[in-house]
Amino acid sequence: MKKILIATTALVATAGVAAAEVTIGGAARFGVKHNGANADAAPGDPRKTYLESRFRANIDAKATTDAGVAFSARVRMQGQSSAAGNDNGLATLNAPRYSVEAGGLRLDVGNAGGAMDNL
Repeated sequence: MKKILIATTALVATAGVAAAEVTIGGAARFGVKHNGANADAAPGDPRKTYLESRFRANIDAKATTDAGVAFSARVRMQGQSSAAGNDNGLATLNAPRYSVEAGGLRLDVGNAGGAMDNL
């Protein structure tokens, strides 16, 4: 009986999670960068002219209750590299942002975006 109760509780607890809409989006860039301010670097030194790249992915989850209250969360993953040696080769996750929206009002907590992010 105890096993059935635990399994039923786990099923009910995960039912709301399965209904969330999850989207992944982002952007990437790469190019050649020249650092003319690095006067110590010899011509051809990778610290003066080098290939630089960045990848950024946004993972968004959103769910709406029957009463019309919308819950959402966002995590951003970013990785960058350059031949100048200022990277660690690892992509990192930032702190998550949580939002609740109802009746035209929105409350962001956590890693809340600034005015430009919310346009």
